[in-house]
Amino acid sequence: FELDIASVDTPSAELNKKLQAQFFVVTRFPTAKFELRSIAKLSPTSANLLGDLTLHGVTRPMTLRTTFNGGRQHPLASAYTLGFSATAIIKLSEFEFPEPTWKSFIGDDASLSFETEFVAEK
Repeated sequence: FELDIASVDTPSAELNKKLQAQFFVVTRFPTAKFELRSIAKLSPTSANLLGDLTLHGVTRPMTLRTTFNGGRQHPLASAYTLGFSATAIIKLSEFEFPEPTWKSFIGDDASLSFETEFVAEK
């Protein structure tokens, strides 16, 4: 999957601009990308997705811990839907981000979380 880094959204428009320009440098690195290499099934409802994360122009291996949340008829889409959650922790220092003056407030570990639905075509 790919993520548009310019879509960063905090409650502060000023912070959004600073993050995009000074931290993520979206003019040089507009997307983050995860490329799947393999899947390690852990149980009927969980698996590790092993792949490579490219962020800020640097590629590192990453494991997404994934949970299958179930499937059912979506009440609004009127189509069968599958739900998944995934999480990972990365070290910002491994992706060569610039050192912001506020780094002491955020630390080096960043938690990533994804909620995804797959809706069947009608």
